[in-house]
Amino acid sequence: MELAKITSKGQITIPIEIRRKLRLKEGIKYFLLKKMEKSFSKTLLGLL
Repeated sequence: MELAKITSKGQITIPIEIRRKLRLKEGIKYFLLKKMEKSFSKTLLGLL
């Protein structure tokens, strides 16, 4: 499992392994879709 980090400016840092698998390139705009109703942060807090 990979974790993404959100900065104080609201930017999301996507780990390099995920960027490579999805072939994400710098400077290209992407959009995100919400897939689950539950917040990932709630799920992740239980793992920490």
